[in-house]
Order: sequence, then structure tokens, then C-alpha cells
Amino acid sequence: VVFSTCRLCCFCARVAIRYDMSFTSLSLPYSSRTLSLLSLGSSSLPAVILLQEWWGVSREILDFGASISNLGYRVVIPDLYDGSLALSVAEAEHNMNALNWVQAKDDIVATAAFLKKEGAPRVGITGTCMGGALALVGAVHADVDCCAPFYGTPDPSLADTSTITIPVEAHFGALDNLAGFSDVEAANKLKESLAKNSPGSVVHIYDGVGHGFMNSAPDKPKISDDVSVETGFPPAQKDVQQLAFERLEAFFAKHLKQ
Repeated sequence: VVFSTCRLCCFCARVAIRYDMSFTSLSLPYSSRTLSLLSLGSSSLPAVILLQEWWGVSREILDFGASISNLGYRVVIPDLYDGSLALSVAEAEHNMNALNWVQAKDDIVATAAFLKKEGAPRVGITGTCMGGALALVGAVHADVDCCAPFYGTPDPSLADTSTITIPVEAHFGALDNLAGFSDVEAANKLKESLAKNSPGSVVHIYDGVGHGFMNSAPDKPKISDDVSVETGFPPAQKDVQQLAFERLEAFFAKHLKQ
């Protein structure tokens, strides 16, 4: 593969490399449930739990996970939809509304405990959209060491973010119009909430981008290798994606490797 020289060369290289990586399917039995996991990387590495968007475990999430793993982490993706993958906005909305959020919280807690038991010295958590909200749920309830949510905040009845004590680095788009969930007002409320018990936490708001801005094409993300869905969100801004990924890389290195 030949790469042209550009500001995004490091990120572009990771994007190209990640397609050669393959996740391993695992089963995690706990309580009365068996949770499906996708895992990439050695069990002895620091681990990152990656949580899905409302589509399910999409091509975008797999690619994002492989890019993180390429930095030297074990990445584990819990399949919160038990294999279902939405191929339209209507189906994605239905699946997210039908999700048992308390069970999803339990899935995250079980995944974090599994990774520590498997040998991960530290565990971080991240996610996008629905997964961003659930990453914050994990920061409240699970044994994780840091949290990096992207454009999502949880219902306070499920997770009171003012009780979070671990480091958080959150990422939002200034053009995001999902009111109360990931718009600028929601981002600022999260910032105020985190200041109570996690004063070193940071909330980044990026100009010129909206919801889903880390996807390869936020306006038409890849759900599978063959299916992309139009969302109406602003298009990709590669410089913002690069900046956010560099911040994520530095954040995880500080809190999971040092």
C-alpha cells in the first residue's frame, strides 16, 4: 500500500492497516445470560471496551476498534444487540428504543470484569452515539480506569455522571442537533456534572461537525461492507477526525499505559 503525504498520514495508515486485522468471537456467560464479544489483541495488553452505535456492531465500529487496537490495546466489543444489525434509520431507532439499558449496563460491568480477570492491567471504555452514552454508564458502574465517550450522554436514572471519579475525555460536535443527548447543551451539562468529582476531565466540542463525526462518512456511514445509510448529518471533516483520534490516543496512553 502506498500512502500520499498529508496531515492525516498517520490516521490514514491506521485505517488501511485495520482491514487486515480480524476480531475473534467469544462467549461470556454471566448470571443467566451469555454475551457475545468480539476481541482483538492479546489478553495481557491494556484493554479498551468499545461500545456500538445504534446500528449495532457495524463496519464503522469494527474499523474504529481495529484502529484503537493498532495503538497497542486489546479491544473488546460487546454485542449488545445479540447479533442484530440495523440497515435503516427506522430499524436502528427501533432497536435502540427496544434495548434493555439495564441489561446493557450489566453487560458492560461483566465485560470489564472479564478483561481484568483475563489479565488486562487497566481497562478503558469508549463508544460512539448510543455507545458514547453507555461508555459513561460504564464509568459510573463498571471497574474501568478511564472513559472517552463520543457524542452521547445517558439518562440520569441509569447513570448519574456527577458521581464519576475516573478521568473522562468526551467529544462532541458543535453542529450536533440531537437535543438533550449530544448537542452542545448536553455536552456542557456533562462538563458541569463531571466537575463535581472528576475535576481533571475534559469535554471537547469541535466546530464544523455534527453527530457521528468519527465515522468515515457521517452523512452515509458504513453499516456493513455492502450497505451504507444516509443520515442527514454533516459530512466528514478529516482534520477534526485526526485531532479527536490523536487526543484519544494520548488520553489512553496516559491512563492505560503509564
